[in-house]
Amino acid sequence: MKVSVLGPNGINDATFHVHAEGCRDISRYGRIERPWSFDAESVQHATEVLYSDFIGSDETAHDGTYTTWEDYVNEVRFFPCVDLK
Repeated sequence: MKVSVLGPNGINDATFHVHAEGCRDISRYGRIERPWSFDAESVQHATEVLYSDFIGSDETAHDGTYTTWEDYVNEVRFFPCVDLK
């Protein structure tokens, strides 16, 4: 599904807001920023795209364990218009 992402946006409830592309709710953000869009296959895939610079990198490793998408999914708010599993 094609999704549109706002963020990182400084909105307190999540680092990224993910909507279906073309969702009318995007316009309610006003001048915060322009959304960017991509094809997402799942919640995991979308999170991996959004955090690709951090997942599994040495700078985010803790005690020799590398981060995964699951470490970042709580930083992403998927709105009801997004139908991903």
